[in-house]
Amino acid sequence: VPGPIPHDLDDIEFPKYEWYGINLYRNWNGYQLTPIIASRGCRWSRCTFCAERFIWRIHSVDPFVDELEWLVSQGCNLFMFNESDLSGMPEKLVEICEEIVRRGIKVRLTGQLRGHKKADRQFFDSLKAAGFVALRFGIDAWSRNTLRLQKKGYTVPMIRQNLEDCWEAGIYTEVNTVVGVPGETEEDTQESIDNIIANKPYIGRIAN
Repeated sequence: VPGPIPHDLDDIEFPKYEWYGINLYRNWNGYQLTPIIASRGCRWSRCTFCAERFIWRIHSVDPFVDELEWLVSQGCNLFMFNESDLSGMPEKLVEICEEIVRRGIKVRLTGQLRGHKKADRQFFDSLKAAGFVALRFGIDAWSRNTLRLQKKGYTVPMIRQNLEDCWEAGIYTEVNTVVGVPGETEEDTQESIDNIIANKPYIGRIAN
């Protein structure tokens, strides 16, 4: 029987690794990519190919940044936002970034996000100021028809604008690509290739 879903993430105490110590997760050469979670679930939760359709909820700003600050005190400085929908509420993410800057916390950050109409240049500048060095975009569909088939909720021009603003803000970009969804045609595949090539100046790496 599934357990209850915690709706208020602030009620959950963040892990402090009392069972052994966080140094266990550090490589021999000192490298450590630390997972951290500001939100759970996916606010969009409509993509036809995806199983991550859970109720979306997010930490308040201070409890989340408290956790980040504690991890920094333990020697961590490179973090991966290990969540499905980092841009589920762009204004909340900006508040988190502004608090990181206000406290003077020096970190490098990365994570995965969806395309979003509110993710403009000012949004990415805020992320850059907080320490974001790379972002993976769940673009997945690159043609008008596959965007419709996958129910992605955005357009090709919006994809380009997000990638351009992120890249020009100084944040490295990676993009996801899903090939072969039911209903996709050879013409869709060619349109996807053309759109990827057209956006090549703003794409650091392609994943699938």
